Amino acid sequence: MRFKLEAHQSRLVLALFFVVSFLAYTWANHFPYFYHSDEESKALQLLYGYRNYWHPMLMLNATSLLGQLTGQLDNAQFITMVGRTLSAFFSSLGVVCFVQFAWRRKGPLVGILTGLLLLTLPLLFEVSHYCKEDPALFMGLALGLLALDYFLTTPDVRHVIFLGMAAGIATSAKYPGALLIVALLPVVFHRTRKLSFLFLLTVTLTVLAINWQWLTHIPELFAGIRRESGMLALGHDGVSGEFPHSDYWQILVYQHGWPMLITALLGLVLTQRHGEFFSVEFVLGFTALVILVFMSYSPKISDRYVLPIMAITIYLAACGVDILARFATPKSRPWVTAILIALVGFHPVYMLAGWVQDFRGDSRADLTAWAASHLSKNDRIATSLWTRLPGFYQGQFAAGTPPPDYVADLGTLDELRKMGYSWVAVADVECRRFDNPLQAGSAASQATFLRRRSFYQDLQSQADLRWSEPLGMVYNLHPGLQLYQLRR
Repeated sequence: MRFKLEAHQSRLVLALFFVVSFLAYTWANHFPYFYHSDEESKALQLLYGYRNYWHPMLMLNATSLLGQLTGQLDNAQFITMVGRTLSAFFSSLGVVCFVQFAWRRKGPLVGILTGLLLLTLPLLFEVSHYCKEDPALFMGLALGLLALDYFLTTPDVRHVIFLGMAAGIATSAKYPGALLIVALLPVVFHRTRKLSFLFLLTVTLTVLAINWQWLTHIPELFAGIRRESGMLALGHDGVSGEFPHSDYWQILVYQHGWPMLITALLGLVLTQRHGEFFSVEFVLGFTALVILVFMSYSPKISDRYVLPIMAITIYLAACGVDILARFATPKSRPWVTAILIALVGFHPVYMLAGWVQDFRGDSRADLTAWAASHLSKNDRIATSLWTRLPGFYQGQFAAGTPPPDYVADLGTLDELRKMGYSWVAVADVECRRFDNPLQAGSAASQATFLRRRSFYQDLQSQADLRWSEPLGMVYNLHPGLQLYQLRR
């Protein structure tokens, strides 16, 4: 199904997508900064002016610049809110770029449908609420694809510079963004060999302009890269399970639903422009599948790692809807298109409703309110990275000491009693991983795994559960909290 829009109408649509996205991604993003340990780490870096180089500098340097303009770099919550607003901006710009890319490639229907499906993507909605690098990487990918389409149409100096800047921005968002350089360089070399150096020069200048600290902290840069690559290879705790696993595939099915995945597969296989040996859509989809296979061998599991693959899947699904609609008669095509859109979009919209509901509440605030009315001032609650409560914990910036990754690291139940704790707060996201059998790893990693698992088993059998709320879809707000009272 094809329809036309005038230039001013298309600009209005793009502006509308940006506004709606930005409003959605800044809604209900005022929760305490220490709920997410990564946000707290960034707040500490911004407050004290250092960098740990675990990620490139785009997110932190942009947040620092805006914080300096407001003159409030001494407030952890405020500077985190600045970063969250930037994340919403990056995601919104990424949505607009994806819409424009899809529109240029396949027309208004595919462009608008791509934008609508991105707006209903639960993962993008969630990560846009955090001061995190993932929205910037999403934006970098969208800019890169849009710049690529402009370049393929007109491979001139202006578009090579645009392409180089987009690749530099993606690289400056997260280290995997450098894969965009690897993918684009052969394309530039094939289309216009004489401008390849200009592409690389633009990438280099863009990266150094954003990551200027790299010039004087080269050892820290490589240490950060080693840390990130090591986590992908070994996981957080040095223990790993059987490979390949299907966790990332299950995340795609969980958030997209089968109708979208099947339609995306059609978009991958059947979309072809006249004269192309391999279409851009086929290359995008095939690359996403290859990356997904490689990720199935990594013990580090996080849904946000597949955000770029999800965005590509959405674009291919929009292409698939367009392809399927062409098989209908001209008279029935609008109805067929509407039915296809409903089939593809129902599951993501249903899932997004759960995410929206989670952002309306806060399990930690609920537990804090319960504790305030049921516990005395002398009662101490043992907490961890996952269970820090507002009113009881004010973040590392105020507390001065980092929390344990697991409450099990504080000691045994007897040791907790001797330290004056009478209550223990745990979270499903903290202790459920120890429900699994012992996994492969070093002797030290296995010993730590067994010690932690023993603690949570003892807690369930030797303490009394007094309060709990179930694990939510947004686990930073609803981590499956449980409050146990230690027996005397």
